[in-house]
Amino acid sequence: MKNIAICGEGYTALTLYIGGLLSALGEKVIITDAVCDRPIDYCLNVPKEIEIRADIYSFKGIDYTRMENVPSSSHTVMISLYGTKEPIEESDMIIAVFKESGEAYARMLGNAYPTAAETILVIEDSLGLATKEFKAFAKDKGFRDIVTLPMNKKDIAARLRLELASELAIKKTSAQMQKFLFNLIRTILPDADEKAFAKAVKKCEKGGRR
Repeated sequence: MKNIAICGEGYTALTLYIGGLLSALGEKVIITDAVCDRPIDYCLNVPKEIEIRADIYSFKGIDYTRMENVPSSSHTVMISLYGTKEPIEESDMIIAVFKESGEAYARMLGNAYPTAAETILVIEDSLGLATKEFKAFAKDKGFRDIVTLPMNKKDIAARLRLELASELAIKKTSAQMQKFLFNLIRTILPDADEKAFAKAVKKCEKGGRR
């Protein structure tokens, strides 16, 4: 099973984009979050009667739970969510997501990032505040790839569709976001080509909150 750690803040949409695409490509995905309540509950349309701390909830091909110990299963990809301070367990890939605020960067400085085959820093930098000094520091922290996403109006609108209607509107995100997602999926699944990715994006479009 591939283990992917996603940490930082504001990563709900990105997490569900990745989970949805992997699921559409045939992977059995589970997202685990034992840290605290997150907006992901609402985005996945989790019914109030579901005890997400004790059960696994399935939605649009993605399994989700906040159980601390997930039982062994047939999942092929586990995406584990962390905040800005929790210690991160050893993983095949670590994706750290931060907005442009200096406070978020400051919290990142104190975090410990274990060795991983792939380490990616994603900066949602709509104001262009990510300095060269910070990026250099991130390199020193062990991040092999640093991606700056401008988060334009298309990305913000797609995120709202996810939050308000549970729609994985990846096709409606910016070209830069889709390119980033394609490269990321290729890193996780090297055999996924552009044609397979396009089909996965289209499959993610179907559904939403009823």
